Amino acid sequence: REAVGGEGLPAPDPNGDPSVPKLDVNGGTIAMDAMGPVVVNDDGSLSRITNWGKLTEREREVTQRRIAKRNAERLERLRAKENERASA
Repeated sequence: REAVGGEGLPAPDPNGDPSVPKLDVNGGTIAMDAMGPVVVNDDGSLSRITNWGKLTEREREVTQRRIAKRNAERLERLRAKENERASA
């Protein structure tokens, strides 16, 4: 499925390549591929860790956990802000 004007990017197929690690975030599954995790920025834009390929396995594990927690917090704030706008 393609993202169409105003929609977010479609989620990767969680049933795809079994060698790609998966991460559960707020009940949804996100595939963690060779490019590293997707980072949700404060403004809602998306980015990736630029030095992902240079991190050790341990650094990647720690980074994935931190990003997952931070992404969940940021998404919650962005949703709350959107709900405030919608009800105003």
